[in-house]
Amino acid sequence: MKKRLLQFAFAVLITFASTHLLAGPQAGVTDTRFNRRFLPTIKPMMTYEQIVRVVGAPGVKLGEAGKTSQQTAQYRWKGGKGSVLTVRLVNNRMSDAAVLAPNGHSYLIRSDGRIVEMPR
Repeated sequence: MKKRLLQFAFAVLITFASTHLLAGPQAGVTDTRFNRRFLPTIKPMMTYEQIVRVVGAPGVKLGEAGKTSQQTAQYRWKGGKGSVLTVRLVNNRMSDAAVLAPNGHSYLIRSDGRIVEMPR
């Protein structure tokens, strides 16, 4: 009886480890809070890979379009405390981004790097 219980516990542990610990971060979900203090860490011309390192998880691709000379893609992350980051990339470089902060404020990071708070 003890042996079977131990085998069962080991199987549950292996299953948990393989599905939760080894799977890595879930795409589009992070504990990072996208707030006013976070905004300067995201800059125009960053690559998608650089943004993923800052955010801590891969984004969810919302769409992709473009001609042969200019590929455009959008990614979104749901962050801590209900915050959201949406990034537009042109040729794998960030052109602009929108942030919904936990306090309900919305911000735009423009292609020139300026951060603009949107009126409520």
